[in-house]
Amino acid sequence: MENNSPVSGERLMVKGAVILSAGAAATKILSAVYRIPFQNIVGDIGFYIYQQVYPFYGIAVAMASAGFPVIVSKLYAERPSENVLFRAFLALFPLCFSLFLFLFFGADWIAKKMGDGNLAPLIAAVAFPFLFVPFISLFRGYFQGMGNMVPTAVSQVAEQTVRVGGILAAAALFANGKNLYAVGEGAAVASAAGSLVCFLFLLFCFSRRKKGRKNRPEPAASGDGVRPGTVLLHGLAATVCGMVPVIFQLIDNFQILPSLLAKGTDFDAARAMKGVFDRGQPLVQIGIILSVSVSSALVPIMAKMRSRGREEEADKLARLAVQFSIAAGAAASVGLIMIMEPLNIMLFTNSAGTLPLRILALTVVFLAANMAVTAVFQGMGNPLLPFYGVLAGIVAKIVFNAAFIRAFGIPGAALASNLALAAMSAFFFAALKKRIKEDLFPKDFVFVLFRSLAAMAALVGALNALCGWLLPDSPVRLFSAFQSLFASFFGAFVFCFVLARGKIFTKSEWLLVPFGEKLLRFLPKTDRRDSC
Repeated sequence: MENNSPVSGERLMVKGAVILSAGAAATKILSAVYRIPFQNIVGDIGFYIYQQVYPFYGIAVAMASAGFPVIVSKLYAERPSENVLFRAFLALFPLCFSLFLFLFFGADWIAKKMGDGNLAPLIAAVAFPFLFVPFISLFRGYFQGMGNMVPTAVSQVAEQTVRVGGILAAAALFANGKNLYAVGEGAAVASAAGSLVCFLFLLFCFSRRKKGRKNRPEPAASGDGVRPGTVLLHGLAATVCGMVPVIFQLIDNFQILPSLLAKGTDFDAARAMKGVFDRGQPLVQIGIILSVSVSSALVPIMAKMRSRGREEEADKLARLAVQFSIAAGAAASVGLIMIMEPLNIMLFTNSAGTLPLRILALTVVFLAANMAVTAVFQGMGNPLLPFYGVLAGIVAKIVFNAAFIRAFGIPGAALASNLALAAMSAFFFAALKKRIKEDLFPKDFVFVLFRSLAAMAALVGALNALCGWLLPDSPVRLFSAFQSLFASFFGAFVFCFVLARGKIFTKSEWLLVPFGEKLLRFLPKTDRRDSC
């Protein structure tokens, strides 16, 4: 007998959210980590070649995961009918097919705008995933709308596994003397293969589901209330807000190399410099994953509170989501800045580009804050406001890039990202302040956060100095790995200890975030018993 009780429904929803979050986290970690061995195999120029076309694939992934499936799932949950899926398809397919045509037939033009005509075959190859986006989005939205998150989670992991395996196999070709652009084209084809596997898996799940329900009539719900234009607008808003790092990387891909070449930089040297700067992408991505995961558990609870009319509690959770994200993002940024040189050697064999990578590391705190505020607004049912803020940030990035790359070279691109993200944060915080009654940045929070960051920076700085004294100017990767991991562990420990001792979060608030119960041991004994 089916259990349709509200408690059972809530448990199912929580379980589904956990499954979906786990699949997304595994996918993002895999997407970040594989780039390190790839760079080690193909070098900085080979890494540059791949990173120049990666954002196009990243856009397709965002559309088929963070964007349109969420919108489709909401519509299907409200009106469980295939008419809803058909109307959503009418919105999605023309857009995705147009993007495919633009990338495939405009590959030569795009490559020339990037300053490297050799990229054209790679851009054409990476156009194919867009053909699968409408189908993947609809299948995922269908299953999520029924509360079944397993197909989405499994398809995400399967797609990335096939893609990463294909990319590393393509990199292995380099060891056999293949041209670097051929390796990059192989990596682009691997991305398309991953999308194909994802589509086939979801098609199998959908067919199996329909076969199992063939004797059950389709609900007589109508899709009349579903407007393709609304699906398109809200889906694009969710997609754009969830892929700011990818968009900023795409902007850099169109501006950095042409600017360096215009300054008279040798073509090979310019490609290598861009490849070194691209080392920062996986580092920033890992920092964002760790930072955003802290607040991701709070946003669904906040949306639930607001739907029940408990506005005061929802506002409190919104504040906590932003504060925890900023704290985690700030710790990640400062930590990366402090250990960037040994980390660079550990992961990428040398310390090239440490200065611009340190500047780029600061973007983690802004990205973490912006993503938290975006999620809060989406939980409020207002996805368009952050969309406008992101568009303004994109324009700012383009303008700042044009000025700063010409003046400062590669570090200028990192500086431009920080300024654009800071402007975006200011917009988001001003908008959020008008909509919630909670003080986002009380003095005690700011003071304790800075004290925690200072304590962490002092300890890591001392450890760096000690390592430099023991083995000055060591390029040895093993020693750099020891230094990076040792400093990371003790730096994180000190940061968490000082933050917890600052009493800016109560016991019950710590328990709301992942691993919060582990940090309770840092609280004074009297506060550990406090459940307020």
